[in-house]
Amino acid sequence: LIVSGRKFRPVGASGIKDTTYELPIEAGLIASLDPSPDGRAFVEVGWSESGDSLVANRVSLVDGSVERLAVFAGEDAAPPRWLADGSFVIAILETSRTLTWYRIGASGGSPVRLGSPPRFPAEYRISQDGRRVLMILQDQKSDVYLMRNFGEAFKR
Repeated sequence: LIVSGRKFRPVGASGIKDTTYELPIEAGLIASLDPSPDGRAFVEVGWSESGDSLVANRVSLVDGSVERLAVFAGEDAAPPRWLADGSFVIAILETSRTLTWYRIGASGGSPVRLGSPPRFPAEYRISQDGRRVLMILQDQKSDVYLMRNFGEAFKR
């Protein structure tokens, strides 16, 4: 997938034509994304056209269609995660630099606020089943933590 601003192009994907698509202006600029488990779509989070909010979208690689999932007020976002059950975990950096995870169901609907992970700032990697989270602290690069039982929150 080649991404530039609001344009994207799937390259070498089985059964998907090599075409450049452009997101509509209201979809915002692609800041970070995660592909679907089947490789036929991606979930992305980016800044709105006005730059005052974060927009989350589900985007088809087959036809370039865009489905708005949510709009968030925040200072930034971490890369989203598309889970195996079709739901999404979106990490929003809210005011006062608080990272908060939200979950959006596979069929859409209102985001559910799951809470904040421990020890931010850090990099978090969520397993595709949503049951395990690895945390790598930014100030202690050699330390990696497994956040036990945190996956229960992703089941809500």
